[in-house]
Amino acid sequence: MEDSNGSGRGPTVQDVAARAGVSISAVSRAFTPGASISKKTKERVFDAANALGYTPNLVARSLATHRSGIVGLVMGDIRNPYYPEVVDALSRRLATHGFRTMLTTVWGDITVDDVAPSLVQSRVDGAIIASIADADRLGELLYKNGAAVMLFNRSAATSDKLSSVRCENVEGGRSVANYLLDKGFSRLAYIAGVEHIYTTQEREAGFVGRLMERGVQLFAREHGDYTYKGGFDAALRLATADTRPEAIFCANDITAIGAIDGVRAAGLRVPEDISIVGFDDIELASWPPYGLTTVRQDKAALIESCVDVLVEQIRSGQRTRHIQLVPVSIVERTSVR
Repeated sequence: MEDSNGSGRGPTVQDVAARAGVSISAVSRAFTPGASISKKTKERVFDAANALGYTPNLVARSLATHRSGIVGLVMGDIRNPYYPEVVDALSRRLATHGFRTMLTTVWGDITVDDVAPSLVQSRVDGAIIASIADADRLGELLYKNGAAVMLFNRSAATSDKLSSVRCENVEGGRSVANYLLDKGFSRLAYIAGVEHIYTTQEREAGFVGRLMERGVQLFAREHGDYTYKGGFDAALRLATADTRPEAIFCANDITAIGAIDGVRAAGLRVPEDISIVGFDDIELASWPPYGLTTVRQDKAALIESCVDVLVEQIRSGQRTRHIQLVPVSIVERTSVR
């Protein structure tokens, strides 16, 4: 079977250039993320490539440009509904800049040491790391291998080189403390997430710190593991205690969703018997069976900043450290009386 050029071989960059009426270098620029080329010329090249069935040789381009066009997304447990939303949005925004994504997960028995070799060998141009243990260690390794690195919604605990964008976790925790105290609650509990994850530490520090500033001790603390089951079990324990809390602040929304069901399983009502607040504002939080009052992260702002800074670092070759905090706000629904 002959190809469209009649030679029996696949279409080449020369074929695309001839069909589009442009130079070979223009075709190369059209398929290179961030290269200087007019929109009109780029469209002509893509139209010609589609008509011929041409796809660029990514390996050859990588060798020529010293870029792979790949950004690694390194996530923890993506069963948390927050992170599939984030992965989708990050991938879409990176695609607008011409980058493909390589999703890698680090959770359970999969460690940083398991995934680091594939990221390095794939010669990723950049990496976005979120919600994993040893984020600093992986980030430093990729940084030393020439990749631009952004920590998403966490800060570097030990590295002075890695850039990060995160929401105001501490301020979010403080705002929940003020919100519940101002409503007259005094017996307040906290259901934590994964203990070593930076977000749960910051949210708890803000919440408990503000309670103490206002002369209130944390009534109870449970471990929720950032999961529905963790939230359900923790809330069930709190709801069946001899003296139960009046309100519970959960480290994230999926924990809070589980907590609502846990309180109901104990034969109690939300919010009449126990009020519940989450953190993230995932889509499920707004569903009528839950009506979760929560701390909203501005995911759009987090994602826009994260991707745009990373892309600029990749294209410029500069690795100037960038730290950004994105404000949060409380969204009131029906889970607090």
